[in-house]
Amino acid sequence: MSDMDSIEVFKVFVDLTDQKAELKARLHTIEEELGRQKELMFPIFEENPNMRMTVAGRTVFLTHRYAAKLREGAERSSAADALAAWIPELVRYDFNLNSVSAFMRERLGDGIDPAASMPEDVAEFFEIKDWFDVQAMSVSE
Repeated sequence: MSDMDSIEVFKVFVDLTDQKAELKARLHTIEEELGRQKELMFPIFEENPNMRMTVAGRTVFLTHRYAAKLREGAERSSAADALAAWIPELVRYDFNLNSVSAFMRERLGDGIDPAASMPEDVAEFFEIKDWFDVQAMSVSE
């Protein structure tokens, strides 16, 4: 490769790096604006939580989400012991918090409050966070 070819490769790399940074900044701006729009929609959904609205081929609706995370200072191995006693089919000692969160969502779907049904020896390690989120999906889905 000649020096001129090498310089061109570096120019393309720098240009792509700049484009990537610009896209990240744009994505950050878009995510902030989406957050502001969601905050404006929450009161609307509070009045009618089962409402769905189709706009520009996308259905907008309210979802109730759950996620589990280890409490600050909780030891992962001790948390795994507690979980294994409660839901042994879910736990490996390298348990995945996404699996725990999915278990919580499943219990909620069965009409069981996951936070209230968690045994005390498990609850001391986990914090159950729930929140509402607004999502949109293509009408053709």
